[in-house]
Amino acid sequence: MFHLKLFFTLLIFQTTGGFVPTIKSPNSSNIICGAKDASDEVDSNTQSKIHDGDGICLSRRNFGTSSMASLTAAFIFTRSPAAHAKEEDAEVVTPEMLTEAFRAVSTEASSPTGGIASLAEALNDGNWPFVLEFTKDYDLSFRKLIMGKARKMIPKTTETNAKLREQGLLLTNGVTFDLIGVNRAARTKDADAAKKAYNLLIEDIQKFLDLGSQVEF
Repeated sequence: MFHLKLFFTLLIFQTTGGFVPTIKSPNSSNIICGAKDASDEVDSNTQSKIHDGDGICLSRRNFGTSSMASLTAAFIFTRSPAAHAKEEDAEVVTPEMLTEAFRAVSTEASSPTGGIASLAEALNDGNWPFVLEFTKDYDLSFRKLIMGKARKMIPKTTETNAKLREQGLLLTNGVTFDLIGVNRAARTKDADAAKKAYNLLIEDIQKFLDLGSQVEF
């Protein structure tokens, strides 16, 4: 009932020229409000259209009317408490979920059939074409998808966990640079440089895995 009253208030403002809500075009990154881009302000015959930062443009005759209309629109388009509750429920992480996420990292790093083992074998064999292709794709498949998922599983519930998340981010970034190092060495077939970068990769992965046992629940 409260939202319904606000809707009629919104409708009154719209029919009297108070403001016109405009939806962002699905085929354009700009906002449809007569402006060249989302930051432009347009003024024509005492009418102005200003982007409010949320994909809605307000057309106004005076500041007071637009401000009141913006406040009303904020109530109308605010997500319901139920939506917030669902988001909070989705963010709940159990110790079992965290363990499984870090186990996936460990399996990929230690399994004889995992990516790290494949990279080590290629380096030992001097299979540079394989190393070049592998290191280009592995950052996404391993660092971002597997390690990134595990890091995001660390709950933001304590100061210790917040620090662990920060350390996890630094280490995943380190993995990216380690893979870049291996790739660069492979371009010139520099076995020593490739081995050094590979060893750094292993160290960063191990440090990342150590974070899992320090998480507080």
